[in-house]
Amino acid sequence: MGAWGHGTFENDQALEWLADLVEGSASIRTTLEAVTDDADVVDSDVSSGALAAAEVVAAWRDRDLRRLPDAAREWLEANPRALDASDVTLAARAIPVVLDAQRSELAQLWDEGDSDAWRADVGLLLGRLSAAGTG
Repeated sequence: MGAWGHGTFENDQALEWLADLVEGSASIRTTLEAVTDDADVVDSDVSSGALAAAEVVAAWRDRDLRRLPDAAREWLEANPRALDASDVTLAARAIPVVLDAQRSELAQLWDEGDSDAWRADVGLLLGRLSAAGTG
């Protein structure tokens, strides 16, 4: 899985997705839709990218950039109008899919070990998106 921690950006796949976003070859909306529109089990790389995209969306919405790597912060500063409220809704829809071991290879991989910290971290992200959606 290439993970060294349970945080969203503590794995190779999320950092690769972020590099693609910065280069312009990845899209937040397309990344999130790849999870929400997939009827099969979602690949771990896709799920990791979706969590990274959701972190960027949450940071855009609540202006809390602490969980973002510098490259994501810089991208948000350079693209302040790239996101809108529909992205918050889409991100909030994608996270439960990523957490569902029946639908997400990433959840399956985490469940093979100690998934509690990962699930708690993703739960915090979902809470930020949910709170943002009501605020």
